[in-house]
Amino acid sequence: MLRCSHADVVRAVRSLYADELTPAGYLLLKRLREHAAAATAAATGVQEESIDPGTQPRVDPRHLRRLCENSDVFQVSPERAGEYSVRLAGWVDTFVDLTSSVDPYPIELWEELEAYFDAMQADRLGFSGGRYACARALAKLELPCLNGLSFGKICHIVKLAICDRFLLGYRSGNVVPFRFSERCSKVSMALARTPMQHTALHAASMEEARAGVWQLLNDDEHGSIVLSNVKRLFRARFGMELSETALGYERLRSLLFAPCFRDICAVEVTSKGREVIRQMEARPWVPSSSSLPAHVLVDDWVPISLRAA
Repeated sequence: MLRCSHADVVRAVRSLYADELTPAGYLLLKRLREHAAAATAAATGVQEESIDPGTQPRVDPRHLRRLCENSDVFQVSPERAGEYSVRLAGWVDTFVDLTSSVDPYPIELWEELEAYFDAMQADRLGFSGGRYACARALAKLELPCLNGLSFGKICHIVKLAICDRFLLGYRSGNVVPFRFSERCSKVSMALARTPMQHTALHAASMEEARAGVWQLLNDDEHGSIVLSNVKRLFRARFGMELSETALGYERLRSLLFAPCFRDICAVEVTSKGREVIRQMEARPWVPSSSSLPAHVLVDDWVPISLRAA
């Protein structure tokens, strides 16, 4: 583990203020490793860019939080999903809201970025890592449109480019131009109503999908399922693929949130930030025999509460 002092943490927090980034715990851990990489580069006489912060020892997150909470210099505030942020006492917040969809940037900036991403070739797909790493890489390119912008603003631009302007997307965990992204592929498949993955299993029709999701929720004692588990459970229970693109939807969440599923389930986010689907309590819908997969017995679809003991 990387041993960091109180002075190290103060320096890291101040650097995040300078970048207009809220000093959240996860960002503080990143910044401490970045500073460690810079120190290693200076000690060995090599360029700072040649040392990957990911190669540095990790910081103990519990030790870091205790150090912050026990300091008179910091004000520690709880955030969502168990996260926390660290403020410098007496300092004014000037942070960029990285979750905001408000776009305050000139159209010329977006035109220059779009031209740059369009010129990227398939053999140089994009930027390794997530949004933060992508913003780091863009900042190092010194593009004219990004001159004078804080690192926090560049992080916000990356967010907008991915979520709102569709200039970027993800592929295998990396950020790439949108045309190379998995989302672009899913949109194309959804428009063609084609499964993303071709397997030997039958792709469920809309009637089969509705009936299957109803049964899965009815089988669960709590009437809820973690969204990321739905496809696996559907496949194991019915021997079919629940393919959102085959039904004309880009994402499973969008499919289950659509009007055609509102009488069956609701998509919710738990207090721990996990997405789940929950069985509708009012006016429960029961599938007819004609909507069932041909290989599933009708008796299998009787609600648990109505089955004989």
